[in-house]
Amino acid sequence: MCERFGQEIVNFVSKYCKENDLSMDKMSSLQQSVVSAAISLSATVAASYKAFHEGNQSIEEIAKSRNLVTGTIEGHLGEAVKAGCPVDLKRAGVSDDIYDQVVSAYKSVHFGPDGFRLGPIKEQLPAIGFGKIKLALAQLEKSTGQVIQETNKNISSSQGTKRKLPAMINKSDPSKRRLKI
Repeated sequence: MCERFGQEIVNFVSKYCKENDLSMDKMSSLQQSVVSAAISLSATVAASYKAFHEGNQSIEEIAKSRNLVTGTIEGHLGEAVKAGCPVDLKRAGVSDDIYDQVVSAYKSVHFGPDGFRLGPIKEQLPAIGFGKIKLALAQLEKSTGQVIQETNKNISSSQGTKRKLPAMINKSDPSKRRLKI
């Protein structure tokens, strides 16, 4: 286990068992599922989750200490929710009202077979940040079992096309390609 997941995860599980007076080989199924979920997280998501859940730090504190924006931390917590880790949504800033608004907006958005974009939901909810929207949608996915897949936002219309070089570089005479200093 150490080679694949690292000593940090093993220490995390050991500490949890000691703090909760548990034997390492006799954890409840709930505790085993939380540990399994935590193991499946990437290192950066696990660090954010650990600081929020165990360290009881606020999203703002975590963002500041990790030099990230709060929306990124909220996204990390959303990934933790999807993985099955318990996250206190209210402490993360997602009230019942915000959750209900996000779910309603999500249900009103039409999307294709490859997923949806967060933009149309955000347009309906300008006062709610993208991170909180992602966190609410992660909880919706967990509670319904429905996979909520955002369209890959990294694909641009220029992918697959050859880029043109600027005219000064594209000259046929190699002597004209040199920069004069």
